[in-house]
Amino acid sequence: MLFAAIRDQVLAIDAGRRPDGALVDWGVQHNLLEMRQRGWEHVVASPNAERAWCLDRLADLAEALGEPGAAAWRAQARTIRAEVRTRLWDGAARWFRCLHPDGGSEQVLSIQAFDAWRVLDADAEVDAGLLHHLRHSGFLGAYGVSSIGAADAAHYELNDPDWSGGGAYSGDGPLLALTLWEKDQPELAWEVLRRHFWMGRHLACIPQEHCSDRPEVPAHKRANIVAAIAGNEAVLHGLFGFDPRPDGSLRWRPAPCPVGEPIRIAGYVFRGHRIDAEIAPGGARAWVDGIAVAGPQLLAPEHLPCR
Repeated sequence: MLFAAIRDQVLAIDAGRRPDGALVDWGVQHNLLEMRQRGWEHVVASPNAERAWCLDRLADLAEALGEPGAAAWRAQARTIRAEVRTRLWDGAARWFRCLHPDGGSEQVLSIQAFDAWRVLDADAEVDAGLLHHLRHSGFLGAYGVSSIGAADAAHYELNDPDWSGGGAYSGDGPLLALTLWEKDQPELAWEVLRRHFWMGRHLACIPQEHCSDRPEVPAHKRANIVAAIAGNEAVLHGLFGFDPRPDGSLRWRPAPCPVGEPIRIAGYVFRGHRIDAEIAPGGARAWVDGIAVAGPQLLAPEHLPCR
């Protein structure tokens, strides 16, 4: 069964990793950020928080299919999220700490913190802290985002833009924009996404990584990357608010139009149906197979996910 394969993959995430309470130790630097310095390693907010997201989605599928295990997986996910918040969040620094096996800890202004934020429960203190650093700690450049905030003098470097600063892996900026839309920060989400539009005008394809302070691509890196699809995700699921659900339905929660004229997409296909949509300063409209449909649900469940 497809569900069984998904279940086995999710439950194998922790295999071979050292447990630390409900969290796990992800090992040393080269597994995570590829920086030249130590820092974001061992017990970190991301990808520990994503473990909780995976368990919740596994529970969603189990409930939709009538499979056992959903309650236990949701309980484990809650415990993981709680420990990320209580053990790794530093309220004074307004950022996550990384716990090392020797009892020490370190803080790195890594863009990966926003990946953890995306899947954590709503929390005013965490929200305010991360938004403060996003705006004021050197993450936002004129041509994208930096994988390490420039305010982090101990870890910021210009040698390897995709994970170490001065630029980012090309999927990171759009993913950050999507996160901001999901966190009800539409104006800042657009500010992040629009910083990447120069690539559509000047490049033949989206590169593996790019600089954020100037429109430049490292010449010795790959010319294209599958993570470019993150830009599509940001537009479809963030700006236009399409939200596919495990029961087969498609919910719709479009963001406010960020510009003074309509933005349209045509031909988004969901379970064999064509979706066209428009967001404009006066509101949003959508059509399913050419028929105007009002939200928040564009399509009701047609069938359960494949087993």
